[in-house]
Amino acid sequence: MKIMRINYTNVGIAVSLLVVSFIFFKLSQLKNHSRTTSITLQTTGRAVEPLIKDKAADLFDDQLQKAQDTLESLKRELVLARKDTVKENRMDQPHVDKKKRILRFNGQRLVHLDLKGAPTKMDYLIQVLPHFQKWGATGLLVEYEDVFPYKAKYEVLRAKNSYSEADIKRFLEAATANDLIVIPLVQTFGHLEFVLKHKEFAHLRETEHFTNSLCPNNKESVPMVLGLIDQVLALHPGVKWFHIGGDEVWNIKTCSVCQKDARNKSELFVHHMTPILTHLKNKQVTPVMWDDMMRNWPVEYLKELGPLVEPMVWAYASDLTGYYPPDMWQRYGEAFKTIWAASAFKGATHPWSNFVPIGFHVKNNLNWLNIISKLPATLQVNGIALTGWSRYDHYATLCELLPAALPSVAYCLQTLTQGNMDEELIKSTAKELGLPEEFRINQGRFNDLYHPPNGTFPGHEIFTLVGHLEKAVYDTRGVANLQQGWMLDREVESKFLSYFQVESAYNKTVHGLKILTALQSEAERVLGPVYDDSVIKEWVKDKLDGGVKHFNSLKPQLEELRKVAAGEEGKQ
Repeated sequence: MKIMRINYTNVGIAVSLLVVSFIFFKLSQLKNHSRTTSITLQTTGRAVEPLIKDKAADLFDDQLQKAQDTLESLKRELVLARKDTVKENRMDQPHVDKKKRILRFNGQRLVHLDLKGAPTKMDYLIQVLPHFQKWGATGLLVEYEDVFPYKAKYEVLRAKNSYSEADIKRFLEAATANDLIVIPLVQTFGHLEFVLKHKEFAHLRETEHFTNSLCPNNKESVPMVLGLIDQVLALHPGVKWFHIGGDEVWNIKTCSVCQKDARNKSELFVHHMTPILTHLKNKQVTPVMWDDMMRNWPVEYLKELGPLVEPMVWAYASDLTGYYPPDMWQRYGEAFKTIWAASAFKGATHPWSNFVPIGFHVKNNLNWLNIISKLPATLQVNGIALTGWSRYDHYATLCELLPAALPSVAYCLQTLTQGNMDEELIKSTAKELGLPEEFRINQGRFNDLYHPPNGTFPGHEIFTLVGHLEKAVYDTRGVANLQQGWMLDREVESKFLSYFQVESAYNKTVHGLKILTALQSEAERVLGPVYDDSVIKEWVKDKLDGGVKHFNSLKPQLEELRKVAAGEEGKQ
């Protein structure tokens, strides 16, 4: 039952409007009476001065005009207040604080768990759930990919470190205990590398050598997808929403069969997705789907899927000005009643990134609050998913480990729940995380002055370790910049070298090598409580060993160049 809440601001303005209206009426009445009196006296021939003199009349007119201006001002305020009340009462819109222009999002706030190929240990995952809830999350968007315990003919899809059914049940019980809803995500068209890489399913590929997407005209494609969905649903009884992916189907309509099909790419997309969406709707589950394949569709195509799905509109840039087609929101408003938004808290800058740029993601979420506050009234926003990509796709290296991104989760959730991010909120969130009071969410330089902070949140040691790694990466980039500016082939061959710049490159190499070597010995101890051996070995190989090898090969080269530069600097 909805309870009507009294808006005392509106009541105050309305009362003021009545009072000023009464004053305005009385002043007008008095002025008319005065004019009548003056005319009457003059027409009787009595040589008397008018009762309302010029100055008095001017003052009277000023008072009347002020009353009229006040009346018009109160009318405008009442109209604006009514508009703000409508916005505040809509769950899909952020709360608007007119004085500070604060936008608060009151819908579902989901933390996306991208688990593909590198799942955290279940004990750790369960440990962070109360923190998500405390920071402002209301649910989880869980993308299992190859770590789900598929059975029967789909068992081949399981990674060696996949979860068991018991793990999933324990996880769901913990989510429920922390008042977090769970929305499973299973890709159903593109990003199906974890399926199509296997010989058993290779015949379903749209393009022979591309493992990313299905052929929508292959009669076995939809049954295969429904088999995956049903196994996930069986372990997630009672879910209200189910995310079917559907993004970045780049090579649609490239196989010989699809090329001969008279339907265009959009029509083939609808053809493939419709039975999948209908399958879920028949099970009283609402499908959610990434929106990017539909952004330029005409309204008639969108309306075909309108009754079947709730699109999740995603964008991860720090500035979303002009990001979408100019009429997209209007078309979405005509076709869909309910949508979702998707921002990011990690994994959205570079496929090789390690350090999470918190300020970048806070700006992304602030941009989303601004977009949502301006959406057509016909669009209801169910929630925002903060995506946290662990890999750009199935084959990509790991980027930005979850424990290293927990401060970003906290700051992004606070941004959504509080509607802004100011210095006071930065400090209070840092305190909540056990980080120093002077913690900065925008860290641009990782030189000798940067000291990776320690925290108290689960996995904070990994956050600190990644901070040290970023110092080594900073050294690597610094050396590369010096080589490209002062140590090109021409400069080396002609021995036209700056000793200062060569020495600087050498010092950075020694410094970076020292950091990476130390991290090699620390990685297993720090990562062990969160990840299994396979993930640790992959991360060390990709993130540390390659850098050590690079610096070790570079160091003797720079030593030789130092000798050359010491004797040749300044000569032409």
